[in-house]
Amino acid sequence: GTTQSGIVYAAGDGDTFFFTEAIEGPNTTIIKWLDENGVEQQKVKASSGEICDVDNSCAGGSVIAFDQGTKGNGKAISARRSDELKALGVPEQADGYNFVSLGFGGSITIELSNMVVDQPGNDFILIETSFRDANRPCSTYPETADVYVSQDGQQFILVGEACKDTEFDIATAGLMDISYIKIVDTSDPADFRGKADGFDVDGIACLNMFSSQSAPFAQRLSENNVPDEEGEQGVVTFPNPFREEIAVTMEVEVDGGFDLIVHDLFGAEVYRGETTSSFGQIRAEIDARNFADGTYMLTIVAKDKSMRTTHLMIKR
Repeated sequence: GTTQSGIVYAAGDGDTFFFTEAIEGPNTTIIKWLDENGVEQQKVKASSGEICDVDNSCAGGSVIAFDQGTKGNGKAISARRSDELKALGVPEQADGYNFVSLGFGGSITIELSNMVVDQPGNDFILIETSFRDANRPCSTYPETADVYVSQDGQQFILVGEACKDTEFDIATAGLMDISYIKIVDTSDPADFRGKADGFDVDGIACLNMFSSQSAPFAQRLSENNVPDEEGEQGVVTFPNPFREEIAVTMEVEVDGGFDLIVHDLFGAEVYRGETTSSFGQIRAEIDARNFADGTYMLTIVAKDKSMRTTHLMIKR
């Protein structure tokens, strides 16, 4: 009562198996093949009616190797964009640092949570994280990566190139099943400014799941507000010299709480305030109407004491 057709996926010594969607109740399968003489053969096989629950979710299970590259300017990528475990599990597709940056020329090798069998059409999707560009073409910010698949974690075969979220068909590599995926950044540093850090991996998910406990991965075109490029600038105050208000911005490594303290040239504290960073940036305003004309020192201190920096300001 269906139009399913299966393909060979595992050949053994004496037995050959193929994979089809499980259908409840007794069913009959007609198997046809060509023998060594090119003559078509046929066998009719009745099923037991038992449902086979196949977990084909294919999320990343563990990181086998991680060789991170650098930013386009040759500097190291910050810690918050370097956690390789962020590539595991079901892709989050959400705001925040839910990804790992490969860096230019960097790579990551992932062992999947289970063996994934080739099925008709594309089999898995690689989710990349980029800044507010879910609907923009690849050419607007061409972070790319070559994607390889493997059965044993030793021999890898190229299955295609990724740019943004990209789907792949295991059959393209000539394989019937895979257990490993390797992602190698191929972005050209010449296409970016110096602070860019290559392809960002959010995770891997299957597109075909013949399972009574799972449903195919639903791709969401969400927009991540984490910048594509890690900032390196220090404290910026505007205007400087200032009059009544001071706008303070600073890019930081870790999100959290910060104290803003202003001293005059004699060391007297004239202002103290608090702020929090969001997506790696501090934004705050200081009311300076009661400040006398002169030179001041702004000090920004992280609540956990992990960061402290100062900045000179002038009121006229």
